[in-house]
Amino acid sequence: MKLHKFIFGLSILLLAGYSIFLAVKFPSIKEIIPIHYSSGGADGFGSKMFLWLEVGLNTILLFFIGLIIAYPQKAFGKGSDF
Repeated sequence: MKLHKFIFGLSILLLAGYSIFLAVKFPSIKEIIPIHYSSGGADGFGSKMFLWLEVGLNTILLFFIGLIIAYPQKAFGKGSDF
C-alpha cells in the first residue's frame, strides 16, 4: 500500500511541476501550436490553451485514483487487500 501512495504522491508532484512550468513559459508559447502529427509532419493545429487541457484531465484522473487509494473497500469490495 505504501508503494501505491508513493507513486500517487510522485504523480501529484510531477503534475504540479508541469503546471508551474507551463504557467511560467505560457506567455512565450506561440498562439497556434501543432496538436497532431502524421508521417508528413504536423497536420492539426490548435490554440495554446490546449496545453491546459492536459493539466485538467490529469487532475481529474488523479482525483479518482486518489479516491480508489483512499477507499479501496468501496472500489474492490470488503475482502480486498489492495
